[in-house]
Amino acid sequence: MFARRRHALQCGLISMLLSICYGCVTPAQSPSPPFSSELSAPTQFLAQGKLLVVQGERRSSLRFRWLQQDQFAIDLWGPLGTARHQLRGDETLMTISQGNAVLAAGTLEEIMQAHLGWSLPLQVVPFWLMGQPHQQASVRLVRRDADGRLVAFSQGSWQIMLSNFASLNDIELPKKISMQREGLAITIVLSSPLQTDVSD
Repeated sequence: MFARRRHALQCGLISMLLSICYGCVTPAQSPSPPFSSELSAPTQFLAQGKLLVVQGERRSSLRFRWLQQDQFAIDLWGPLGTARHQLRGDETLMTISQGNAVLAAGTLEEIMQAHLGWSLPLQVVPFWLMGQPHQQASVRLVRRDADGRLVAFSQGSWQIMLSNFASLNDIELPKKISMQREGLAITIVLSSPLQTDVSD
C-alpha cells in the first residue's frame, strides 16, 4: 500500500511540474503581416527623384525617372544631365543604352553591376516604393513608428528603411527609401509621391 501511495504521489508531482512548465512557455504565434493586405505593387507607376549610392568611400548622386508599364523604362543621369543611361526591360532581361548606342543586354543584376558598378532587385523595389515588403518573400526585423506605419524591415540581404511619408489616395507612402546590404547603401528620394495613374 505504501508503494502505491508513493507511486501516486510521484505521478501527482510530475503532473504538477508539467503543468507549471507548460504555463511558463507561451505558444508560438504567427506574426501579423507587416504590410497591409489592401496594398500591392502597382503594375504601372511613375517615380522620379534622386538616387544616392554609397560604396565604401565612393559616393555618387544621380537623378532618375522610372516609368513602369508592361516593361520598365528607367533613365539615370548625373549633374547637368551628364552620363545619361537608359535601362529598358522586364523582370528577367534588360538593355542598357547611352544615347542611341546599346551598351549591353542581359540579366538585370549582371548588366547593372557591369555598367553601373551596383545593382538593385528591380523586381521587388516597386513593393518597397509602396512602403511594404515583397509579399512572397520572408520578412525580418519589422519595425513600426508610433503611428503604426512600417518604417523598417529586412528582406533577403537588404535592410530597408522608410521615411518622409506623404499621402496618396488617403494612403501614406514613403518618399524616402533607404536600402542597405553589405558594402552598398542606396537611397531613393522621390520628388513627389509615387504616381500610379500613368495611362495614356
